[in-house]
Amino acid sequence: MPRDPWFWVAALSSTLLLFILVWSLLYSFSVVDAFAEEKLALEQASGGLLYHIKRREMAVQLAVATGDLRWQDRHRHSQQQLTALTGRVAGLVDTPAVAERVAALEGYVATTRDLARQAFHHVSRGELKTANDLVKGWTYLKAELDLEETAQALTDTLRHEVRARATLERATIASVLVLAMMLIAVAVSSFAVAIRGWLARQQRRQEREARHRYLSYHDPLTGLPNRRYFKECFGGALALARRHHHDTAVMMVDVDHFKQLNDTQGHAVGDQVLVHLAAALQEDLRQSDLPARLGGEEFGILLPETGRQEAVKIAERVRQRVVECPPRVQGIRLPVTVSIGVAAVHGHVDPEVLLERADRALYRAKEQGRNRVVCH
Repeated sequence: MPRDPWFWVAALSSTLLLFILVWSLLYSFSVVDAFAEEKLALEQASGGLLYHIKRREMAVQLAVATGDLRWQDRHRHSQQQLTALTGRVAGLVDTPAVAERVAALEGYVATTRDLARQAFHHVSRGELKTANDLVKGWTYLKAELDLEETAQALTDTLRHEVRARATLERATIASVLVLAMMLIAVAVSSFAVAIRGWLARQQRRQEREARHRYLSYHDPLTGLPNRRYFKECFGGALALARRHHHDTAVMMVDVDHFKQLNDTQGHAVGDQVLVHLAAALQEDLRQSDLPARLGGEEFGILLPETGRQEAVKIAERVRQRVVECPPRVQGIRLPVTVSIGVAAVHGHVDPEVLLERADRALYRAKEQGRNRVVCH
């Protein structure tokens, strides 16, 4: 059982936080659901107002134009829907601004309703010209325009009310979340104090292990994989090649006259040459290839799924890059060349045998004058 008092502080804080979070989530869900229903009702009501106003006006216009009194039923139905929607809006939003807009809307609805009745009366008596003059007259058009503008203003007011309520609900939920976050901070801080030492020890141990793994498989000077890592990967690549009947190639790269360079220029310059060569090798290789420093000035390159001819082309490209891009030491270009031995096999062979073949090819490249590629 933990003896750290901060652990128990964190445990109690977490328990309290759990209860508050459950309550806040339930409250938030209920608020969101209620607001969503009210918002949907207001949007439907505001959209319905404009729709039925247009529908009433169209029914009057069509009745006057065609003399068909069946449009009066359409007008009457829209009138009833408009009255119901107005009452619904007044019941959903009880604010002075909305009440004022609703009262104005009801007045214009009554005015246009009376004018529509007169128009339908003229149509019923066959007085289409009189009815047409009425609906095209200033009084009727002004009443319909005022009605539409008032309905639009009411719709805008409802949208404003929806945004205002949304802001209020968001503020309420945000306050609850802030409280929850404060409790989370208390719990996290308590746990942090309790386990800080353990985390620090774990981190130091992991860093030491990672550093040890890196150094055990990489050359500290060039950053390339070392001989150990190279041979492990080499064996795996040959086993995979045997399974899938693929070609595998290996390159042995050696810096020409490196001992003379070390003796004349110093080991620091020699190290810079090796670092430059390591970078040059990686630039001309594929992502699947594996370069490694095997020791001293000798490098090895594993070329999976690569035949003899392709391996020679890659080796020649590497050799040419080293010649064309020599290292610079204190602003001076050092003419550096490499000799490369290439060996390839189809299927499987012992890794040491393939490396020995590449070594023999490298030795022949040295005998033939260096700065060249020789394939076994």
